[in-house]
Amino acid sequence: MSVVKDNSIKVSSKEKIDGDVDFNVGNIDAQGCLTIGGSVQPGFKVKSGGDLKIEGSIMSAQVDCEANCVIEGGITGKGSQVITGGDADIKFIEQSTLKADGLIVIRSQSYFSHVASKSDIRCNPSSIVMGGSLVAAGNLSLGTVGSETSDPATIGAGIDPERLEQYRQLQQSLTDQENELIQWIQLHGNAQSRKVRKMESEIEETRTQLYTFNLIPGTELFSRSGFGTSREEIDELNPLYHAGLNIDTIIIELAGTAYGGTTVMIGNRSLILEKEVSKRQFKLSRDMKRIIALPLRSK
Repeated sequence: MSVVKDNSIKVSSKEKIDGDVDFNVGNIDAQGCLTIGGSVQPGFKVKSGGDLKIEGSIMSAQVDCEANCVIEGGITGKGSQVITGGDADIKFIEQSTLKADGLIVIRSQSYFSHVASKSDIRCNPSSIVMGGSLVAAGNLSLGTVGSETSDPATIGAGIDPERLEQYRQLQQSLTDQENELIQWIQLHGNAQSRKVRKMESEIEETRTQLYTFNLIPGTELFSRSGFGTSREEIDELNPLYHAGLNIDTIIIELAGTAYGGTTVMIGNRSLILEKEVSKRQFKLSRDMKRIIALPLRSK
């Protein structure tokens, strides 16, 4: 029996593989719950219709679980991807991707990986995040983020992970459109032509979509409104008018240190840390227009 995201129960049969998923076993497509006694070796695929437990690691492999997933080792290797319809509990993740519809628990570290949850992400207070991104639709708790020498990480809460991907695609589209316009003018030299006006109109439309794009779960996609010359400067008429997530309750808890260069995102707001900070709780200000960092209270 599997409980998926606390609100549905799925009854499944159980299967077990004693060792690794490798050339002796082949790819796995289990209809019910599955336990793998070893690791999933590079290049192999595992699919489970119920709960999945892997007693080893996932190494440059693909795993798709429709319920909850526990990986006692970790996820490692470029190209590794784990997608789960419920909760995910892992020891570590390195150079890989993890997406979950439910809660994600990281017990040790996340190195240069992309982790996304439609619920909360909870990292052990002693855990380390280096590079990559951790984005949760709910709250986010962390240990240490970054170092003095590593590439900076992005940490976000109160954000629909799928919308964030769409937003980044829009950003790339805008860059491509602007480059295309510059190249056309350089080639043809007529900045007043009908073609240029059409391209400028398309750029303005994309820019407007970026300004109004709402990352908060449960809101309409292009529902931000207000005044301003950029996404960060926009003075929203009423940030809480929507029927989506109560973004004013969302927090990011930092039990360790976040180093300078770390990008912090909550809902539609973001900031880049100029210097390291320790033991902080990030949340939105009362007017919802900026992210503030408060001392983390002892529990």
